[in-house]
Amino acid sequence: MTKGYFIGLVKCVVGKITYRLTLIYRILLSVIANNCLIMKKYKLRKVTSEKIRSAVSTIINNGGKVYTDNTFRIMGVKGYFELNDDVLIITIYDKPFFASWKSIENELYDFFA
Repeated sequence: MTKGYFIGLVKCVVGKITYRLTLIYRILLSVIANNCLIMKKYKLRKVTSEKIRSAVSTIINNGGKVYTDNTFRIMGVKGYFELNDDVLIITIYDKPFFASWKSIENELYDFFA
Protein backbone atom coordinates (compact mmCIF):
# COMPACT_ATOMS: atom_id res chain seq x y z
CA MET A 1 0.00 0.00 0.00
CA THR A 2 1.51 3.32 -1.02
CA LYS A 3 1.54 6.41 1.17
CA GLY A 4 -0.66 8.36 -1.27
CA TYR A 5 -3.27 5.60 -1.39
CA PHE A 6 -3.36 5.40 2.40
CA ILE A 7 -3.77 9.18 2.77
CA GLY A 8 -6.59 9.14 0.20
CA LEU A 9 -8.33 6.34 2.08
CA VAL A 10 -8.06 8.19 5.39
CA LYS A 11 -9.45 11.39 3.80
CA CYS A 12 -12.38 9.44 2.39
CA VAL A 13 -13.22 7.85 5.75
CA VAL A 14 -12.87 11.15 7.61
CA GLY A 15 -15.07 12.86 5.02
CA LYS A 16 -17.85 10.29 5.47
CA ILE A 17 -17.67 10.56 9.26
CA THR A 18 -17.78 14.36 9.06
CA TYR A 19 -20.80 14.22 6.74
CA ARG A 20 -22.72 11.96 9.16
CA LEU A 21 -21.79 14.08 12.18
CA THR A 22 -22.99 17.20 10.37
CA LEU A 23 -26.37 15.57 9.72
CA ILE A 24 -26.66 14.44 13.35
CA TYR A 25 -25.74 17.94 14.53
CA ARG A 26 -28.43 19.55 12.34
CA ILE A 27 -31.05 17.06 13.53
CA LEU A 28 -30.14 17.68 17.17
CA LEU A 29 -30.40 21.43 16.66
CA SER A 30 -33.85 20.92 15.21
CA VAL A 31 -34.87 18.75 18.17
CA ILE A 32 -33.67 21.35 20.64
CA ALA A 33 -35.53 24.10 18.79
CA ASN A 34 -38.79 22.17 18.49
CA ASN A 35 -38.64 20.02 21.65
CA CYS A 36 -39.67 17.00 19.62
CA LEU A 37 -38.31 14.66 17.01
CA ILE A 38 -40.55 13.83 14.11
CA MET A 39 -38.85 12.56 11.00
CA LYS A 40 -40.20 11.04 7.87
CA LYS A 41 -38.33 9.25 5.09
CA TYR A 42 -39.35 9.04 1.47
CA LYS A 43 -37.87 6.71 -1.15
CA LEU A 44 -38.09 7.57 -4.81
CA ARG A 45 -36.95 5.04 -7.37
CA LYS A 46 -35.37 5.58 -10.79
CA VAL A 47 -34.05 9.05 -9.99
CA THR A 48 -31.14 10.31 -12.08
CA SER A 49 -28.48 12.82 -11.10
CA GLU A 50 -29.90 15.13 -13.80
CA LYS A 51 -33.25 15.13 -12.03
CA ILE A 52 -31.55 15.95 -8.74
CA ARG A 53 -29.72 18.90 -10.35
CA SER A 54 -33.05 20.10 -11.73
CA ALA A 55 -34.70 19.75 -8.30
CA VAL A 56 -31.85 21.60 -6.60
CA SER A 57 -32.16 24.52 -9.02
CA THR A 58 -35.96 24.54 -8.53
CA ILE A 59 -35.51 24.68 -4.76
CA ILE A 60 -33.04 27.56 -5.08
CA ASN A 61 -35.26 29.42 -7.57
CA ASN A 62 -38.15 29.17 -5.10
CA GLY A 63 -36.18 30.81 -2.29
CA GLY A 64 -34.78 27.66 -0.69
CA LYS A 65 -31.22 26.68 0.08
CA VAL A 66 -29.30 23.51 -0.72
CA TYR A 67 -26.03 22.91 1.09
CA THR A 68 -22.97 20.92 0.03
CA ASP A 69 -23.77 18.11 2.49
CA ASN A 70 -27.10 17.49 0.65
CA THR A 71 -29.22 19.17 3.31
CA PHE A 72 -31.86 21.60 2.18
CA ARG A 73 -34.45 24.01 3.51
CA ILE A 74 -37.37 25.58 1.75
CA MET A 75 -40.44 27.29 3.20
CA GLY A 76 -39.65 26.02 6.71
CA VAL A 77 -39.14 22.41 5.61
CA LYS A 78 -35.68 21.04 6.42
CA GLY A 79 -34.22 17.75 5.31
CA TYR A 80 -31.48 15.93 3.50
CA PHE A 81 -31.24 13.57 0.57
CA GLU A 82 -29.03 10.67 -0.49
CA LEU A 83 -28.80 8.96 -3.85
CA ASN A 84 -27.97 5.24 -3.68
CA ASP A 85 -27.76 3.82 -7.21
CA ASP A 86 -31.08 5.02 -8.64
CA VAL A 87 -32.98 5.25 -5.31
CA LEU A 88 -33.29 8.69 -3.75
CA ILE A 89 -33.86 8.71 0.01
CA ILE A 90 -35.20 12.00 1.36
CA THR A 91 -35.42 12.53 5.11
CA ILE A 92 -37.44 15.44 6.46
CA TYR A 93 -36.42 16.37 10.00
CA ASP A 94 -38.23 19.67 10.49
CA LYS A 95 -41.41 21.21 9.13
CA PRO A 96 -43.82 24.01 9.96
CA PHE A 97 -46.43 22.92 12.51
CA PHE A 98 -49.38 23.51 10.18
CA ALA A 99 -47.84 21.83 7.12
CA SER A 100 -49.25 18.35 6.64
CA TRP A 101 -47.00 15.43 5.80
CA LYS A 102 -49.13 14.77 2.73
CA SER A 103 -48.57 18.27 1.32
CA ILE A 104 -44.82 17.94 1.94
CA GLU A 105 -44.82 14.55 0.23
CA ASN A 106 -46.62 15.98 -2.80
CA GLU A 107 -44.10 18.82 -3.11
CA LEU A 108 -41.18 16.39 -2.79
CA TYR A 109 -42.53 14.27 -5.61
CA ASP A 110 -42.95 17.43 -7.71
CA PHE A 111 -39.36 18.48 -7.03
CA PHE A 112 -37.54 15.14 -7.29
CA ALA A 113 -39.70 12.66 -9.22
